[in-house]
Amino acid sequence: MEIKLEQLVKFYEKALVNKPNNPQIYSQLSELYYAQGNLAGAIETYQKAVQIQPDLEASNNTIQRLLLAQNQTQNNDTKLYNWITTDIESVACYPNAIKNICIGKIDGILIKQVFSLKEIERVKEKILTLKNRTKTTLSWELIGESLTNIKGEIKHYYEQSFLFNLQLKKIFENNFEPRVLSVFNAISKLQTLELARQNSEKAFIPAQIRILYPNSGGYKAHTEHELFEFYHLYEHLKPVVQQFDILSYFLVIDKPEVGGELILYDFLSEHTTPVMKQIFYTNKLDEYLEKFRKQIIDPNIGDMVIFNGGRIWHKVADFDGEKQRISLGGLLVCCQENQKIFCLT
Repeated sequence: MEIKLEQLVKFYEKALVNKPNNPQIYSQLSELYYAQGNLAGAIETYQKAVQIQPDLEASNNTIQRLLLAQNQTQNNDTKLYNWITTDIESVACYPNAIKNICIGKIDGILIKQVFSLKEIERVKEKILTLKNRTKTTLSWELIGESLTNIKGEIKHYYEQSFLFNLQLKKIFENNFEPRVLSVFNAISKLQTLELARQNSEKAFIPAQIRILYPNSGGYKAHTEHELFEFYHLYEHLKPVVQQFDILSYFLVIDKPEVGGELILYDFLSEHTTPVMKQIFYTNKLDEYLEKFRKQIIDPNIGDMVIFNGGRIWHKVADFDGEKQRISLGGLLVCCQENQKIFCLT
């Protein structure tokens, strides 16, 4: 069998000399490399096939299987959640990532360098000079209105949403919406992604900028599902979507030297007890969850994380030092009825 495999590999390698732009030859060769256990060669070869024929990944799931195997090999010391790490150049190799997170095939994806360090540095400078930063507590600041602040009339929220979207364009030099939406679209090929809105004049805010201070306790443990219930947010989305899954996403703009990581607990929303709901977003609940296993996700500046924050109990760890943790984050609301995805905070 090994001799036959080796002969087939040599045959297809020679075939590439005569037909270097044939995606099917690359695809077949990647399968043979995979059979030999040459995972790196299999992935590199199949990626070349996809570069020549971009719709190749839609015809089968070879690249998803190969890349998932690579990630499982790289992360074999962490088996709590099924997590993918990739970079902005390879993100199109995961055209079904958002759907797979929703249905539980994977739990999250970390995409490296969605924005370069040079771009992020300019963004950070503009954020720190803003005058409309809202200091919600002694622990952190928010830039961008939140649905959790709505008390009765939603008109003010839509007004603030319009102003913040304009501000977001200035902060990111018009790169935020096209860059982030291009990433979301690349990993949701079978779904339609839109900015959430009730109509052309009433749009939801796609993200918030969050500044977390050192020694402030971090962001307390929660799931987006419990957050929606606690703040009665489901009613605000009824005009847009009825049945949906909630994913979380964030972009790292600045981070402390140590700490401030995303912590995922081995505890899901459907197992939440009434007692946990009574102590929601308190130190007591954080202490309770500490007895469960956890997985740490530590993205770098410019990286983006998308994960099933609607189901997985999670928090952002506290940290020491002088630096703040600055991120921009929001939600992806995945509609179960019509395959649409809405971006909001």
